[in-house]
Amino acid sequence: MMKKGFDSRKMQRILALFSAVCVLLAGAALPASAAEAAEAKIAVTVTNGPTTVVIEAVDDAPLPEVTEVEVEDSAEFVLEYTDLGIYEYRISQKAGDEEDVTYDETVYDVTVYAVMEDEQFVTRLVVSVADSEDKLAEISFVNVLPEPEPEPAPEPEPDPIPEPEPTPAPEPESEPSSTPAQEHQQKTHSAKSGVKTGDVSYIPLYAGLIVVALLALTGWIFVRRRKKAK
Repeated sequence: MMKKGFDSRKMQRILALFSAVCVLLAGAALPASAAEAAEAKIAVTVTNGPTTVVIEAVDDAPLPEVTEVEVEDSAEFVLEYTDLGIYEYRISQKAGDEEDVTYDETVYDVTVYAVMEDEQFVTRLVVSVADSEDKLAEISFVNVLPEPEPEPAPEPEPDPIPEPEPTPAPEPESEPSSTPAQEHQQKTHSAKSGVKTGDVSYIPLYAGLIVVALLALTGWIFVRRRKKAK
């Protein structure tokens, strides 16, 4: 596996060198005004920064004035070229001091092509992971933060103690109803006492009957005496 990667890398260098020679030969035939300075910007993004990002030159490629940049979210390296050619760089991230953070250790290879297009001196960038031929759209370092500790579950609130229900007041005891024997005893006592308890509505009737009886007795006595007188 190492031999295959090395051969692929070596072949890439040979092709790049061949392309550079062709570009230089083409540039030599152009007027000096066509080879004015061209600028290349290498953008870098960092997730969960800040960290320090470093750019290194391969084969004495020109470097920017600042080769180490502290990146919070995003930054860029600005490169300037006055000569046609192919320039290679390696960009990496320095691990920070946070022990709980896992820092991205990816290393990127950047190839800058300084070429003439439509009589304009321009640059073209090719980005890939180191020792890989897969092209990428951007340079991005993703650092992993520690997982936050779970919040303690809230303690359940105790159930409210129900208030005791008020004790109902005792109902008054009803007087026991008279038994048949007690009713008979009361009637007998009323008859003996000559007073009928509980009802006086028959007194006029009784008085009338007594008067009639007295009249009848008086009449009978009168008739009997008259018969004896004859």
